[in-house]
Amino acid sequence: MTLNYKNCFLVSFFLLGLNYLICNSPFLLNY
Repeated sequence: MTLNYKNCFLVSFFLLGLNYLICNSPFLLNY
């Protein structure tokens, strides 16, 4: 259960960071 919770946290953190990069991407801003 602890491992599953940790994995879920890592995935959530990864998606949050990915969303941050996408929102700050010059390519998408130019689009």
